[in-house]
Amino acid sequence: MKPQKLPYLDISTATSVEDAARLIFMENLLHLQNNCRLFLKAKDDNALMQIRIATRRIRVALRVFRNYIPQVTAQLLKEEFKYFGQRLGLARDLDVLSNGLLGDSCPVPELEDDYKDLRKRIEKRRDKEFQRMRKKLKSKRFKSLMKHYENWCEDPFASRFGAVAMQDLNEFILETLDAGHQELRLKGEKLEDYTVEDLHELRKYVKRCRYHIRFFASRLKPKVVQQSYDILVPMQDSLGHINDVHVGARLLNEICADVSTKKMHRYLHMNALLLEYLGRQADTEMAIYEGLWGDFKAFEIKAKDLVSLPVPFEKAL
Repeated sequence: MKPQKLPYLDISTATSVEDAARLIFMENLLHLQNNCRLFLKAKDDNALMQIRIATRRIRVALRVFRNYIPQVTAQLLKEEFKYFGQRLGLARDLDVLSNGLLGDSCPVPELEDDYKDLRKRIEKRRDKEFQRMRKKLKSKRFKSLMKHYENWCEDPFASRFGAVAMQDLNEFILETLDAGHQELRLKGEKLEDYTVEDLHELRKYVKRCRYHIRFFASRLKPKVVQQSYDILVPMQDSLGHINDVHVGARLLNEICADVSTKKMHRYLHMNALLLEYLGRQADTEMAIYEGLWGDFKAFEIKAKDLVSLPVPFEKAL
């Protein structure tokens, strides 16, 4: 059984913001539960990435529906999912370094033997970190969080939504998409002054916009959804790759500092060549992102881009 990505979210039957929220939170719960099961019981390491994505997506959903959720509840869930998402970060970074940035083939052929030794060292650290994450996800704290979130999702919370819940769902969707778009535009305007850390923060805004589309895709015309993904997905991937290079460089230096003095010179030489190789990748990805920025600024989703849904029977009376 392969790690499960979040399936297509169908909220076409939702007639209110409450209905949409309930469907979105429940789908995210199932996505998280399924991948936790795979990671812990089937020991599928690839499921860890989906667990981390799930914790992040839940936090975005909490932000989207923040006006409809009791503040104490939202804050508790947000902080706990953030805590576990951050703990999963190192395992993910080591996995990306080993299987993504570096890969099986040595980009510097004359250093093949040292490169193989380097990858073994990375994989050893990764495996140790994955084992530590299994303990984290079996902890009382995580089990308590999952039980709390599950109970909250299954408990009908429409009665807690208050007067603001009367907002039309289509209006809410358009406002959410527009707010995400405007926040990203403001955040990304001074790109030439940004550090790698700034770009990492900017990527969070890109992901937020992408998740907004994911949540409400069933209420948008397919062509508009595809146009959104054609811009946001490569934007996110490019910024993600740049951050992976930044984190990978730090990890390579840490591993280099841990080798014997006899290997130090060779490792430093290899690291310098690898960093140059990875730096060129980062330059390429930055150029891709800058090329997409104009497309993003020019793209807007309006009322005409929503799908026409049948009028509910009770509203038609």
